[in-house]
Amino acid sequence: MAKMSVVLQICDLVAEASHGSEWNTILHGVSLAIRRGEVLGLIGESGSGKTTLGLAAMGYAKPGCRLVSGSVTF
Repeated sequence: MAKMSVVLQICDLVAEASHGSEWNTILHGVSLAIRRGEVLGLIGESGSGKTTLGLAAMGYAKPGCRLVSGSVTF
């Protein structure tokens, strides 16, 4: 079986959210790879970072959030 190509790769993604004058880390070094033909589901409690991760994968950040480090390749 041929190796399937990676269509989305996230490496060591770190994001922060502002809380008043402080910044709190909300994504702590998230890494994943999705290959052609794979399906990924994110499940978790409300406020666990699912939307933040999805937006970061598209190069966006919610208001009050910032991407600190890591990379997203597609």
